[in-house]
Amino acid sequence: MKHKADIEAKQPNVCQGQKPGTALHYDSEEELAEYEIPSFELSIACLEEKMKCDPRCRIPATEIAIRNLKKMLEDLKKHGKGK
Repeated sequence: MKHKADIEAKQPNVCQGQKPGTALHYDSEEELAEYEIPSFELSIACLEEKMKCDPRCRIPATEIAIRNLKKMLEDLKKHGKGK
């Protein structure tokens, strides 16, 4: 939902008339990074917090998901010239 909120803050009518779940298409790598990097960071932080707070979340699948998200985030920052 962060993606939608972020883009609608800059382009309020961007989702008007679109079906739920419609994917965004970015005009540039920089634009992709602008919206995706904060979402990846939020997802990683959320999963890491869940692992700290709930022992049931400390499973290999969660650790793999975090590792994969961090790798994708690193690639986004490298190719999208993100922060």
